[in-house]
Formats: sequence, structure tokens, C-alpha cells
Amino acid sequence: TVVKVINGDGSAQTVTLSPQDVLDLGDGAVQVSAAQTDEHGNLGVSSSASFVIDTVAPVAQIAAADGEAPTGVVTDADVAAGGSVTVTVSFGEDMDQTVIPTLTLAPDVTNSLAAAGVGSWTGAQTFVANYTVTDADADFDAVSIDVSNARDVAGNLQANYTAQTEFNIDTRNPDVVTYSSEIIAPNLIDGVADGVVSDADRIVEYTVTFSEPVQSVLEGDISVTGGSLIAGTLQLNDPITEAVFRVEATDNSLADLVVSVGGQVKDLNGNALDVTSSTPVAVD
Repeated sequence: TVVKVINGDGSAQTVTLSPQDVLDLGDGAVQVSAAQTDEHGNLGVSSSASFVIDTVAPVAQIAAADGEAPTGVVTDADVAAGGSVTVTVSFGEDMDQTVIPTLTLAPDVTNSLAAAGVGSWTGAQTFVANYTVTDADADFDAVSIDVSNARDVAGNLQANYTAQTEFNIDTRNPDVVTYSSEIIAPNLIDGVADGVVSDADRIVEYTVTFSEPVQSVLEGDISVTGGSLIAGTLQLNDPITEAVFRVEATDNSLADLVVSVGGQVKDLNGNALDVTSSTPVAVD
């Protein structure tokens, strides 16, 4: 309880609460009762009113969601679907909706996520911002979101928010780093392999190295020009960053051997392989 005594002159009087008074009253509803006594000691009619003290800074919570699986990772699938990332900021009390909070994404991912406007309040305690997804061939393992500058209806600036990782971005397509080839039991000229596939050395072993782990590689994912894949020779390491297989050149053919791994091969987040081909191996 706080008691204020004022010596008045019959006119309206202003009562000011000191910082200590505010602390003594505490946050919440405050009931005010006023009574007056005239110069002759006569007690007047008392009156009352109330108001609310709010000195507590509002606290924010953030959630971010993209529209396509895998959840929590922005991938080519989000781009293909014309998708977006929705950031929802929730507060524990009613906020001043004339004040637009500042959202800061780290690291800088503006090439991958373009803000669709400044966001808007969808309720007294909820602020929502949308970001359009762009394929920037980017790979960010941890994107955090910070929120600042929001104020509650009493004008209190929000409490400092500790930014946390909300999602990842992976729109970088895997690719083949190297196609290496080796002719099995090659013909030798003066002790040196001639580098040409012939009837006597028709089998070539290929080693394909990927830029990142992929989900799977099947025999049907491998295309061969000038020959055919030898069934049962495909070998994969774990995690799959390398595929080894053998190819046999077509008989009575001069077509160079060329292999490629198809775009149906995907990385762990579902991004399709960029398709390239091996360097031709001469056939005679």
C-alpha cells in the first residue's frame, strides 16, 4: 500500500508515483481510493478508480516452417513448389500492433530467402513473416532468427531474445567430382597400356566420386554409351560418396565408351544430381 498526502487549494491535484512506489505496488491492477478533508476537518465523500502497472518486458518465442518435406530443411522441393518459409513470433501478452518487430536471419541468406513484405500482426500476440524461397545453390547448416524492437501495449520493449537455429537451407545439387576409368587387363605396347578398349580388353572399371553423400545408386541409374553395364558389379561405400562398377564394350563397335549417372540419384535432402558424363574411352 502506498499513501500520498497532499495539501490542496480546492483545485484538481496531481499525484505522482516514485519508482519506489511503483516497486512497492508491483505489477497488476492498482485500486486508488481518495478522501479529502476541508480546512475545518470535515470529511468529504471518497472516490475510487483503478489502473494497471506493467513494467514486465514481453517475451518472444519463434517457430519457422517450410512447406515441403524434409521438414526443417529448405531444398529444391520447396523451390519447385513455389514455396516459402513462414516465421511465426509469439508473445506472452498483448502487443502494440503499430510497432513492426525486426527479424534478423543469420547468416545472410537473402539470396535464398526473399522477405515477402515486412510481415504483419495476425493477432494481439502473434506476428508472422513470409520468405519466398529461391534456388541460390546454397548450403547453410544452421539458420538462426532473431527478433527485436517489439513493444507491448504498455510500451515496454521486448526482452532480449536469444537467437536459435530454426532451419537449414540446402538447395545445392550434388554432382560428380570425378569419373575415373581403368581398362581391366589392358593390352600392353612395350610394357605400357595402349589406352584403347579392344576384343582382348573389353572391360572397363569406373569409379564415380560424388560431391556429397547420396541416398542410393541403382544399376538402372547408370547409362552407358558404346557398351553395357555388367550386372552385379556395382559396389557402393557407406555413406554413399563413391560408386564402382564395370562396363563391357559392345563387340564389333568403334563407339567410344561413355558413362553417366542420372538425375534420379539424390542427396540426403532430396536434391537431384547434376548430370555429367565421363571422358570417352576409345574403342577399337
